[in-house]
Amino acid sequence: MDSEERKVLSDVEKKFGKFDVLINLFTMQLVWASARFSKALGYAEGEIVGRSMRDVFTISTAEVFSEVARALSRKHEVEKVLKGKAGNSVRFSGVMDHVMVHGEPYIFLRIKKHSPAN
Repeated sequence: MDSEERKVLSDVEKKFGKFDVLINLFTMQLVWASARFSKALGYAEGEIVGRSMRDVFTISTAEVFSEVARALSRKHEVEKVLKGKAGNSVRFSGVMDHVMVHGEPYIFLRIKKHSPAN
């Protein structure tokens, strides 16, 4: 994580409190993920950072843009199945919201719970 990304992470945390995932909407990459989120997907802490949303989210590109549009319009509850490192599916529920930092859009998630998806 470069110094600009650390500043974004710090700014978002100061404004919104704790969260589990931060995604840059310009690059569609995960900028930061909590140890809890990473572990639930089978990754070591920091290993998931820099990956594309499509590497982790099992939803189609159209659904990604739909969720992004919803996040940009308001904070909302989400329930999604994500891909684990080993190819397993993990169901997450939580809250998605957005923020503009230094002129760039980000979405962030607060995970309420997670469990294996069947």
